[in-house]
Amino acid sequence: MKLKEEKVQVYVDKNELPGRVLFSLQQWNPSILFLLKKLQTIEHLFAYVGKITLNHSLLPSPSSSSSSLKDSINKNDNNNDNNNDPRDDSEVQVKETEVEKQILNEQKEEKDQNEERKRINSKDKKRKRTKQERKEHSKQIRIEATPEQRSLGLDQLESAASLFKEDDWENAMKIWKTFAQVTKGIKNLELLGSPIFRITAKSAGNHVFNSIELGQRLADSVVKRCPSWRPSAKQFELEISAYLRFDVLHLGFSVTDTSVSLSQVDPKRNLGVTALKPAIAYTMLHMAKIEPGEIVVDPMAGCGTIPQLGSSNFPLAIYFAGDVSDIAVEKSQQNQMEMDTKSAQNKTWNAPCQVVKWNGKRLPFASDSVDVIATDMPFGKRIGSKEGNVELYPAILREFNRVLKPTTGRAVILTQESRLIFNQASTDSWKLNRYFTINQGGLDVFLFLLFKHKNE
Repeated sequence: MKLKEEKVQVYVDKNELPGRVLFSLQQWNPSILFLLKKLQTIEHLFAYVGKITLNHSLLPSPSSSSSSLKDSINKNDNNNDNNNDPRDDSEVQVKETEVEKQILNEQKEEKDQNEERKRINSKDKKRKRTKQERKEHSKQIRIEATPEQRSLGLDQLESAASLFKEDDWENAMKIWKTFAQVTKGIKNLELLGSPIFRITAKSAGNHVFNSIELGQRLADSVVKRCPSWRPSAKQFELEISAYLRFDVLHLGFSVTDTSVSLSQVDPKRNLGVTALKPAIAYTMLHMAKIEPGEIVVDPMAGCGTIPQLGSSNFPLAIYFAGDVSDIAVEKSQQNQMEMDTKSAQNKTWNAPCQVVKWNGKRLPFASDSVDVIATDMPFGKRIGSKEGNVELYPAILREFNRVLKPTTGRAVILTQESRLIFNQASTDSWKLNRYFTINQGGLDVFLFLLFKHKNE
């Protein structure tokens, strides 16, 4: 992309590093940082130093256990796929009275729900078993690594920083120095040239070392390259992000103290059991393409992150938030009041947002009256259960469909229960516009955009 006619090269991995963006550019000025920080779907920004490929001796040679694990997982997948969906869609065509037909339909619906519960239970057990098998396999990889392999891998990490090009290193440092002068108020050029730093390390793939060892050895390599730099885990001026994806190491210097998206809400706000990240909440609102004057509802608001971001970023709409939990409603009301107070102090305008207690299956809105529903639905982990979601989701989606306006009414839904949403989207009541997966706290979750079909 281009900002102020300056070319910006971006590296981002939405699956492994959700919300983190590493960027580089040849010419730098504070206005570019201001523009980048306006990208509210971003968690953190890093001046990109570059990437290097580390020797494959860092990784153990493939063992038979790897293929046996894969075969075992595939076999379990096939067995579960074959055994867990025993539905028979054939229907016996019989002429019955209306009462008898209703009874048969209810029995069939109950049978389908029971089968869905069994399938979800089996899938959940398979997922946990597969995760455990992979975890044990990763441990085994490290156990199988010889002392020579570990020593060689760790020694290579200690020299990793010296492998980055001098121009790339200096360019990233120039960006960080500008950031430190503008936002941290550090004017001492000597101090800027010898910062106290911290390494934040992540890795993807099987290695002969863990992330802690990765960070420690990389810190040693930075000190070797820049002897005047001092490492510190707590008190630091420069955060270095290291991301080792298999045998490729990416490095970046942080130019944000806190999450960019978190700056849109009070970091000390009252959080719920499953508080939504502001970056994801903003993404959901952006997907909805909210227009002035529209009514936006979050039926399962929790601590109210979605309506709070909506009222400040899309202030020409009208917002309603609610939850079945008294505690959640109280937290959301407190957060909204604090946000309104802060807005008044800063003389900025936020859209009105009313927070009430309700049941998402019986919303206090007339039919065909709501423009947008944006909500984070329960995954069945911390709140509710997988079995309960089988009954909850169809009931909730029916109510969403009732209150939304025909054709233009839309629902943006975040959930891990993709199958339940796909089942509802296949009915005549909804039109699936698009969906994609994101990483939330290590979980692969789905974002759906559904439109209500026009009433006949």
